Amino acid sequence: MKIPGKDPLSVMTAMEVLREEYGEKFSSVFKTITADNGTEFSELSNIEKYGVLVYFAHPYSSWERLKMKGITAFLDALHLRENLLIDILPSRFSNMLTA
Repeated sequence: MKIPGKDPLSVMTAMEVLREEYGEKFSSVFKTITADNGTEFSELSNIEKYGVLVYFAHPYSSWERLKMKGITAFLDALHLRENLLIDILPSRFSNMLTA
């Protein structure tokens, strides 16, 4: 999606279009948003009311955006492993015990 301007209204309008497009799935698709401290992102924290975490990188530290993506991927992997240990493995063990 191309955002027409570099101002808070343009960014928030684009975010609202995405929120309407994804509906209830918005916070599942966009779990976190990381932005720099540019003035165009000054209203971005308002998105948190829809269940999306918003992070701001420090000025001149664009590497932090990549670092946060890595951390988010790691946490997602842990969540999947947590589901594996809680949901899948116990049912397999109970199947083995009753067989």
